Amino acid sequence: MIMTETKSLVYQYPNGKQFRFPDFILNSGEKALISGKSGSGKTTLLHLLAGILRPSSGKIIIEQQALHSLGESGLDRFRSQNTGLIFQQHLFLKSLTMSENLAIARSLAGKEQDNDWKQKLMQALSIEQLQTKKPEQLSQGELQRFSMARALINRPALLLADEPTSSLDDENFEQMIQLLHTLEKLSPFSMLIATHDSRLKNVYQSIVSL
Repeated sequence: MIMTETKSLVYQYPNGKQFRFPDFILNSGEKALISGKSGSGKTTLLHLLAGILRPSSGKIIIEQQALHSLGESGLDRFRSQNTGLIFQQHLFLKSLTMSENLAIARSLAGKEQDNDWKQKLMQALSIEQLQTKKPEQLSQGELQRFSMARALINRPALLLADEPTSSLDDENFEQMIQLLHTLEKLSPFSMLIATHDSRLKNVYQSIVSL
């Protein structure tokens, strides 16, 4: 079953830089890499798939929904309910505890709170003991784990990750891969990872080359 599909996708930045992306299909449950040199448009493509940017032309279809047909509020709702985002910057509300940050992600998606699921995610990521802390009290590694929890708090069908392993040494890289495998068992998802980390090519063989 097709999960995500792009057709003739083009994005034109206001400064004049234009990206033309290859057509690709991501099937349900499939994991793939978006590979390319710096400046090739990896992050731009992720932002298009997340609905953060709108394409200049072409189509993005996720879960049989054409994103271009949605208005801003509909796109926000679709994104929060169907996609999980792990970006390089860990954007949490500083005034809230980490548990509250996870809870607000469900509220913004219009979903009822599911404390059992939240606790399972934190247990799987070994961060349950940190849930009453605030963002500035955590290390970058701990924030990254909470970013993974937030990305999956609404049980999305599609997980989008931007360079999640590029700053990790080999030991922490292996831990990250194991965490993704653990989370997949809890709630299956398709995944696209934008990366220049060659180690990931030994884990995921499907590649979208830019």
